[in-house]
Amino acid sequence: MGQLGKNYSSIAREANAVSGKELLELVYRTIRKIHMLVGGRILYLECENNPKVIQFYINNGFALIKDYETPNKLAVFVKKIEHIL
Repeated sequence: MGQLGKNYSSIAREANAVSGKELLELVYRTIRKIHMLVGGRILYLECENNPKVIQFYINNGFALIKDYETPNKLAVFVKKIEHIL
């Protein structure tokens, strides 16, 4: 289990912080290392049920599990690990 987040503060924007896509690539590097140790086939992702956030993950190859929400009102996505290897 892991967690990632993007900082949208004015300080982060002025510092030219990494993009969401770059942040995902950093996460994928870690997942690749973990995959080599323990295996696995599916990435499971929960995120804020926000149209911009949902579109970001769709644009990056995640599949939204439609008509499903966690008890905490989060949207759920999956992605095959083979698509990041």
